[in-house]
Amino acid sequence: MRLPEQRLEALARLLLHRVPLTLAALLLFVAIAVNFANVVARYVFLAAFYWAEEVMVYLAIWSIFLAAAAVAYDGRHLTMDLFAARLPPLWGRVLQAFVAAVCFATFVLMAWQSFEVVRLLARNDQRSIAVDMPMVVPHAALLVGFALCAAAVVCRLLFRRSAVEQDELEDIVGRAG
Repeated sequence: MRLPEQRLEALARLLLHRVPLTLAALLLFVAIAVNFANVVARYVFLAAFYWAEEVMVYLAIWSIFLAAAAVAYDGRHLTMDLFAARLPPLWGRVLQAFVAAVCFATFVLMAWQSFEVVRLLARNDQRSIAVDMPMVVPHAALLVGFALCAAAVVCRLLFRRSAVEQDELEDIVGRAG
């Protein structure tokens, strides 16, 4: 692999794996902190935060859709590979490309539909009940998540990465280090 291609792959890994996973972890940490503060407020001060449940749900939704990009980038989503594992290498790559194309088409379709929903919510200025947050914010998680997943699938194909190849590479690096 040439140096420019290595840099491009490193950038893709940063933007489609490390950053989304880090943001997802931070959002889950914030959700845990909100939950803990709400428990303390409820049982110590006898006054719970009325907005806590809604905020925790929105944080969880964002976390899930951000982490989905990393899963798609690594190719670690659920698969039925009993049949695929027994295929000759060439047919295995053909099947992998077909699955990636179907995933890409699905992610693009879902991103487009999410965009339409976000646009409609923005036009109507629909807001959440508890925190009066524009509903564009939680619904944008789907748009961002599906768009990142589509980009992740393309990058995985471009760099010819698969979860198995990555596991083998990590094993080799682990044994060497």
